[in-house]
Amino acid sequence: MGKSDADLKEQCSLLLDLLEREVDLYRDLLNFSTRKQGALITMDAKDLGQALSDVEAVVEEIRESVEARANILTEIETSLGLPSGTATFRNVVENGGNGAAERYGRISKMLAPTLERLALVNGGNMALVNNILDYLDFAAQTLVCRGEMNTYTVKKGGRPDVFHISRA
Repeated sequence: MGKSDADLKEQCSLLLDLLEREVDLYRDLLNFSTRKQGALITMDAKDLGQALSDVEAVVEEIRESVEARANILTEIETSLGLPSGTATFRNVVENGGNGAAERYGRISKMLAPTLERLALVNGGNMALVNNILDYLDFAAQTLVCRGEMNTYTVKKGGRPDVFHISRA
């Protein structure tokens, strides 16, 4: 095996190492997103602030990992004589040596469900935030207009929802 083959194998291994680390980072992000739900519901500013700080740190690590992954892919493309932006994980698996295919398969099986769950939790968090904002808007209008009227409008999804409150 020539030096360039060994270097290529090492680059493929480093790429898989980065993907394994990203799985852990996305799991951390999922945990923080789940924790944010409780902080949002209870309006615990301290816990929410800490959760958001944790999320920012993990997102920065993910950003760095993605950048490193792109750099490694560029090196793999150069080693294989591929045009820029055309390397695939098939290239990585084929040139990564023994166990690369199984390792990539394990990573894929962990990463996909984690990302799906993260999207679901974050969608729920966005709905929760929107509902909280609607409630705060309604409460603010109620306080501003109390005693003057019994109809309040909350814009939701670009259309106004009207609430009628009886003073009886």
